[in-house]
Amino acid sequence: MAEVIPFTIPETPTITEMDRLAEQVRAAVEALSALIPRLELPHPSTRDRIRAHRTVPREFIVSIIAAVEEIENLRLVRKFDIDDARETLQFIDAFRPIADQLAALTAALKFTIESRKARVVAAALQTYDIARALSRDEEVSALTAHVSCLKRDLRRGQR
Repeated sequence: MAEVIPFTIPETPTITEMDRLAEQVRAAVEALSALIPRLELPHPSTRDRIRAHRTVPREFIVSIIAAVEEIENLRLVRKFDIDDARETLQFIDAFRPIADQLAALTAALKFTIESRKARVVAAALQTYDIARALSRDEEVSALTAHVSCLKRDLRRGQR
């Protein structure tokens, strides 16, 4: 029977070039986040209110700014901040294209991850099929031990 070599996880993981590159990207994303004024994180308690209000057209905000500017009684209520509304419209105009660009980058990164994995998996499955065929010709060898481990691990992923 083939000798089984135990797999041990090193106490200090190896830092790869990809780990270093990913850390640089993560730091850059963190630095970009710090540049965005009053960046808010999603929260379950505000999700429904924000979702309900996002469909209100921009034109409504522009019109309410004009109405509050013209009508003294609406200004006296002090419910609507004209300066905040204008700044918010400017923020939307400036940052919507960036949000779209980041969404496209996120989609491309996720696709790249899946594409690279698919390429490796396709080659791995072809190699597995070859290993299974070769192991049928041998009684007991290191190859048969590997094939049984590969079969086990492939089944784990199918659960």
